Amino acid sequence: MMSVLPQDISTNAKDSHAKSVKLGILSDTHGYLPDAVLSAFEPYELCALIHAGDVESEQTLWQLEQIAPVIAVRGNCDFQPELQKLPFVEKRLMGNALLVITHKPSDLRVELRRLSPQEHEVEHIAGIHGHTHVPRFEQDFDYRSEARSRANKDTVNKGTNKKADITILCPGSPVEPRKGSSPSIAVLTLALAGSQLPPQVEFIEL
Repeated sequence: MMSVLPQDISTNAKDSHAKSVKLGILSDTHGYLPDAVLSAFEPYELCALIHAGDVESEQTLWQLEQIAPVIAVRGNCDFQPELQKLPFVEKRLMGNALLVITHKPSDLRVELRRLSPQEHEVEHIAGIHGHTHVPRFEQDFDYRSEARSRANKDTVNKGTNKKADITILCPGSPVEPRKGSSPSIAVLTLALAGSQLPPQVEFIEL
């Protein structure tokens, strides 16, 4: 049986000569994974797939693992015993970004506020959530938080202006879109470590 959450996912793209890391992003599949999702992801040679919760079926993760290793978090509808083992929050360094993944946007905001000054030392922070079933891509996201203030203060004291830029992404839902949106998934492209290029997203309507 495949693992629900593989432990070893490379931070580099499959091609060692690639200039970016591509990640498939989806959420809120609610027990059903359309064939169109797999077909849409296959051409990208993804480093990993990220499921932002409300999986509702372990089989969905097994199907996704046929394409790439899966990082998944638990949503408020994930009651199956195996899915209850999923974490509510995942943090991963991939490419030039720290990924912070939760299901609910409110939980993501909390986790961003909790980031340490050391975690702000990366070039970019990419916050990924689901739950709303509505696609979202927001760059230069700002929040009034003590954590961000501490990080900025520390970097200024070191004589630098470095601080992590924050990007927020929700892929929507491929099965239950809301607020007039289409069924959708996304591909997130990150530059390799050391680059200052910001995250880029491509939404794929199914």
